[in-house]
Amino acid sequence: FSLLFNLYGAYYSWQLWRKRYHTLANLLLPIFMVVFGLLQFYWPFFIKNGPLNLMSLGIIFLANYFFTLFLIFLVGAIVYDHLTRQLDSAYYVVLGAGLIGGHKVSKQLGNRIKLAIDAAKAYVVRHQRYPIIIFSGGKGGNDRPSEAQAMQAYAVEKFGYPVEFTMLEDQSTTTRENMRFSIQKIQAHSQGRVHHLVFFTSEYHVFRAVIQAHFLQIDAHGYGSFTPRPFRFNAFIREYVAMLNMYRRGHAVVIGVTLIVLIMNFIFSLFG
Repeated sequence: FSLLFNLYGAYYSWQLWRKRYHTLANLLLPIFMVVFGLLQFYWPFFIKNGPLNLMSLGIIFLANYFFTLFLIFLVGAIVYDHLTRQLDSAYYVVLGAGLIGGHKVSKQLGNRIKLAIDAAKAYVVRHQRYPIIIFSGGKGGNDRPSEAQAMQAYAVEKFGYPVEFTMLEDQSTTTRENMRFSIQKIQAHSQGRVHHLVFFTSEYHVFRAVIQAHFLQIDAHGYGSFTPRPFRFNAFIREYVAMLNMYRRGHAVVIGVTLIVLIMNFIFSLFG
């Protein structure tokens, strides 16, 4: 299971690098996960061969390390809504996602918009006025309208949300930019009176989005829309890989120290 898990993670980390983050540092993660997966495959060979037996300890340690991180991420994502306070705000932010064919809102993105619209209707009942919904998302590689424009049109045409109570944030290309640019829009529109945001995204993405907001010192709370079961596992794996990428320096230290210890033990076993 651990072997398949790492090779699966390698595939999605490679996709993450190929589509968005073209740097050598970000390429190291998929390379490591492929190499580590192969080492796991040959684990019985290391156990049976003298000095290389110590290599099996490193493989076991790193396998447990990454799998434990995944469990921490998974549990954190699941219990997030039950452990954080609920914010109320006159501004709602819908985080964008890729458009089908570069122009059409996907069902998954539509679920995010519907969740925000439902929350806005509840807000109207409580306060007798509409909240401002900010649609946040720039243009992807083949997107003709921006994600923000496509989402706004979808909300107005499908749900009848008043266009005058919507705003576009169409410059962001990452979750962190979603947060930073959206809070700037909110503060400009509220003349600096509002310093927090309520955002809507898919359930698997809420946890990482909140962490990104925390990095920017933004007071934020997220709501996650339903993800169909066939896509849920893939989605959580992608988010896990993205989380690893966020903290890649720390993971690189753990991997580096482990490799140094293994190499030193290997050398001592040869000459000891």
